[in-house]
Amino acid sequence: MDSFYFEERKNQFLELHRNEKSARKLFFSLTEIYDELSIQDDDNLKEAFFLEFIPYLFPVLNMYSAFGVEPNKTQKIINTIKKFYEFISVSDSSEIIKSNIDRIENEINILKSVLDGNKVKGNLSFPVIEKSQKSEEVFGAVEYLRISINLNKKKNKVEFIITPSLPHIDEKLQTQIETSWNYSVNLLKNKFHKFTPNLEVTIQFIKKLGIYEGDSLGAVLTIGFIQELFKYYELREVLDFDNDIMITGSMNENGNIYEVGKKIIDAKSKIAFFSSAEKFLVPLKDFNSAQTKINELIKNYPSRNLELFPIKNINDILNRRDVVKIEKQNFIKWGSKKLLKNKLAVIFISLLIFGRLGYDYFNTDDNPFKIENYKESYIIKNSKNEILWTKNAPYYDKIYKILDTNYSYSLTKYARIFDIDDDGKNEVLLTYAEDLAPLILFNSKGEEIWRYFHIDSIETMNEKFTGHFGISGIIDTVHNRNIKEVIINFQHNNYYPNGIMKLNLRTGKPVS
Repeated sequence: MDSFYFEERKNQFLELHRNEKSARKLFFSLTEIYDELSIQDDDNLKEAFFLEFIPYLFPVLNMYSAFGVEPNKTQKIINTIKKFYEFISVSDSSEIIKSNIDRIENEINILKSVLDGNKVKGNLSFPVIEKSQKSEEVFGAVEYLRISINLNKKKNKVEFIITPSLPHIDEKLQTQIETSWNYSVNLLKNKFHKFTPNLEVTIQFIKKLGIYEGDSLGAVLTIGFIQELFKYYELREVLDFDNDIMITGSMNENGNIYEVGKKIIDAKSKIAFFSSAEKFLVPLKDFNSAQTKINELIKNYPSRNLELFPIKNINDILNRRDVVKIEKQNFIKWGSKKLLKNKLAVIFISLLIFGRLGYDYFNTDDNPFKIENYKESYIIKNSKNEILWTKNAPYYDKIYKILDTNYSYSLTKYARIFDIDDDGKNEVLLTYAEDLAPLILFNSKGEEIWRYFHIDSIETMNEKFTGHFGISGIIDTVHNRNIKEVIINFQHNNYYPNGIMKLNLRTGKPVS
């Protein structure tokens, strides 16, 4: 094979890349080329084409997970990529590629442990099938939900926020979300007499695999809603899982679970088998097909513990203590937590009052100096390490470090402190590291000065990306003729178009 052959292979891949939406199909196709390239004797040829394909490797490698795929297949792919380690080191993305390889190999080890009969505790997941325009092969993955419920202070209605935000929501998915929510709310209303008409419900797809379609996540969505409603209303009852559970099947308003069909349940059974799930809940009418597929796969992995459960109605899940636990908390412990919460609220209010009164006497330091991130909040502190104010921020698992004015930590990508107008008081600039997040500037008191959403339209010969772009990071600040400016980067939700923008720090208006 010579350079002409690999040039042709490159053109074939680029054609696939223009039309294919399945990240796994692209990943497997690209690594097939790397496999051919790895056995060549010409190091110059190998290096040239390896580096040429890196811009296409990085995004699909970043999205890839070993769960849902036979581990030997994934290991073979990783071994192929590792053959190019000497060329990876000269790439700008070398550290990211190597960290992804380490992550995937760790997932392979966990998966092999599960296939050997070991258990993983307490996750709730559902199988996802990726559509491929260029292949009859089914590409599957494991997805997880994170649901949060808060009071909707702006509107007297229930609002659903889906992250990553989608350009459009599939009609079946939208209907299923509403059906699952109404069923969950009615259950809480009838059983516990709890009802709040104005709530903000955030549904976060953890793996962010793309645009989701269909209604087969109905059952898992309902269980997730009920679990979070128990927490929101601070009930003594707690819904939890002892085992890693995977569920598939859509659900109607009466809680009945619909079948997904033989072809789909075969694919989803394979995904469940090569996941960390110990229990796989499937619609009753799909049970026999799923059992046949699992029996076929278990011949090669006889130690795999995957128990199938047929479900006809959502109550088949809620009423089985070998699937979900619904237990009452110890009364004293539960009551103490509620009392402690109220006590802390009183203490917090008292501290605010005394802090305000003491300002006149002790010249309190109210100038922002440090930012910390804890769970879902940015905490703004002064130079004495005292909390000045907090701002809610969506959970983001890479933000844990502390930022102070020397900008020595990674949180500077999402938050900055500086004195914009040279009045001796520091302003705070925040973004939230989530899709469609704005950039917001606050004054020293935590009052919003301006917020910036990036709206753009980017076109190629084949596609058009319009609408909101999320602010994905703060790059730097510059002085331009006594005007302070901030350079940010933004990215289209779900896809890869991204850009760099300069804003006027005083006004939040684009400069260039």
